[in-house]
Amino acid sequence: MKSNIACLTGGLHFYKSDVEFYNTTFKDTSAEDFLNITESKFIIKDSKFVNSESDAIDSDFSSGKILSTTFAGVGGDAADFSGSDVMIKNSSFKDVLDKSISAGEKSILTSDNNTFINSNIAIASKDESTVSVLNNNFVNSILYDIVAFQKKNFYPNGGQINIKHDQNKKIKAKSDFASKIIINKIQIDNSNLVLGSIFLENDALQTNHHIIMKKQLNQSLPLQKSIFKLKKTL
Repeated sequence: MKSNIACLTGGLHFYKSDVEFYNTTFKDTSAEDFLNITESKFIIKDSKFVNSESDAIDSDFSSGKILSTTFAGVGGDAADFSGSDVMIKNSSFKDVLDKSISAGEKSILTSDNNTFINSNIAIASKDESTVSVLNNNFVNSILYDIVAFQKKNFYPNGGQINIKHDQNKKIKAKSDFASKIIINKIQIDNSNLVLGSIFLENDALQTNHHIIMKKQLNQSLPLQKSIFKLKKTL
């Protein structure tokens, strides 16, 4: 949606409006963000995000919970957070071509008992964000299971990830010199992280995904039933 004052690129956009989604399926979109939530409180439970050409959820300066929800076939980030405070629990992420969970701009997130399969990056924390990771399962992440870095120079520090993880399972983790990753109370060594290498590889993956998605979206698609409840504006 475009106007002289604003351009909204999300398929659904909630601004200063509390919202709850239960048993809702979001399927097949070429929108920049399937669901965009700004300065609002939200709950997403027992829902599905399937075949999103770009990001599935974009939360800006909002707070909420994502519970028992499935993300599959996402061409961007499955759940992208800026300045947000969110709990993600008992959810699954599969075939995500960028980051399954991305925390930025001083976000505070908790990832509890989630499963990540075939993510480019499962969990990323950047720009003074903090992510607590509890009892998660990582399967076949392409680049990293967890990564922390500084993306925007006007944030003095990068991201932080505190993870409780089964010591018998290997984890692919990387932290740049501005960031911190603590695994089972032990901080890992910092190292150089070239952001360009992450984004260039991801761009190639996304290009292939977009070609497939456009073919699907050109076909006739069944209407999806959604049930959601709007609460009063903040």
